[in-house]
Amino acid sequence: MEAVVKRSRDWLLLAVVAAIPRVINLGSESLWYDEAYTAWLAKLPSFERLFGAIKGDVHPPLWYTLEWVNARILGTSEFALRLPSAIAGIVLVLLVYKLALVLKFERRTALATGLLVAVLPSALYYSQEARVYSLFTCFALLALIGAITEHWLVFYVGCVGLVYGQNIGVLYVFALGSMLLVHKLALTRNIKAIFPPALTLLLVVITWLPW
Repeated sequence: MEAVVKRSRDWLLLAVVAAIPRVINLGSESLWYDEAYTAWLAKLPSFERLFGAIKGDVHPPLWYTLEWVNARILGTSEFALRLPSAIAGIVLVLLVYKLALVLKFERRTALATGLLVAVLPSALYYSQEARVYSLFTCFALLALIGAITEHWLVFYVGCVGLVYGQNIGVLYVFALGSMLLVHKLALTRNIKAIFPPALTLLLVVITWLPW
């Protein structure tokens, strides 16, 4: 019970420490070129026009769709457009903490790792930008945690987020999936052991094919 309480405090501490530098001055800077393109898409009056514009872009639709929905809830100010990235940046810190625990590091080590990421300059930078990068990193960590814990639904969600977040996500899924299958086969020397991750990867491909 004491361990659960300590971890709960860790989650809360990390969320607060991560949130403060990400939310402060979130809307103070003007939108730069790529952010302005996100804002233009978010202001399109209908989803049909949004999807038509996305089809002409090099990036998959997840981030633009999220921002389009976000604009209808919070508006299109700098703060509103960057808020999803800030939230993703907070979640990223928590996922780093979770990954450290999954890798069997001590709780204090996991907490220290999370705190370092909470104030890491590059993580802060991308958490205050109306682009997909913080969310993309969250999906990468989610897929990795799912692979390590063999929680295939988590792995699936992480992989789908990767391929629909950025085109380069396909490479991430290929690399992680290949290593996972080879590791499972080398560890068990049983072809049946690779069925769950292989089927999950197949579902990811099927989900990605419409794009």
